[in-house]
Amino acid sequence: MLSVGGRATINRGNDSADWLTEGATDVDLHFEYFAGPPEEMHGLCEGDRQCALCGQVGLCFELDRALVFEMADEDKEGKVGCAECLRAGRFIFGHGTDLGWLHDEGITRLYASQYPIPDDFPESALEALRRTPQIDTLQGERWLTHCSDFMVYIGTWDTEHFRAHAPDGDPGALYVAMTEYYPRIWDDQRSFDTISWEHWGPRYYAFRCRHCGALRGNWDCD
Repeated sequence: MLSVGGRATINRGNDSADWLTEGATDVDLHFEYFAGPPEEMHGLCEGDRQCALCGQVGLCFELDRALVFEMADEDKEGKVGCAECLRAGRFIFGHGTDLGWLHDEGITRLYASQYPIPDDFPESALEALRRTPQIDTLQGERWLTHCSDFMVYIGTWDTEHFRAHAPDGDPGALYVAMTEYYPRIWDDQRSFDTISWEHWGPRYYAFRCRHCGALRGNWDCD
């Protein structure tokens, strides 16, 4: 996979690649709010499929959990839609966010832990996130916000990511600074030197602010 200017582009001619990189053409999976690995996009189908909306053959998303404006719910089973049709809004996804559940008519706040929507939060951000793949999580999405906008999802992080991004060389301090809920889980895993991702239960989802570059994240576990 190549990352060019923030665009996630899969080189499908790579001899050593897996199902995401088979074939002879480049597939653009760029989304404004999703800069993580394509394999972390929920519902991304294995291999080339034919889009039920435009007929294009390539990497597609399962439509079972999507809102498809041109198709009745009972007709979505087994159907797929391509990234281009998603970006065009021919189908959209709902998202769990720290403001509430994003759906086709707005955001519904479901829990007290979710924040009120800022007055200056742009409607264009809601529409752009609807046209973004869901994150493949263990317990459900919590797409984070910052600077009155959704943050960019940059992928799952392990301990080495925190080590690499810690400005003062303290990965535990970065984890605490990024994590709102139960940040002490880092300390509960003992010292950094004893943490092995293979034995660490949480899956950590990292986000970056589009405006100020701040890092935030949340975690879940199975």
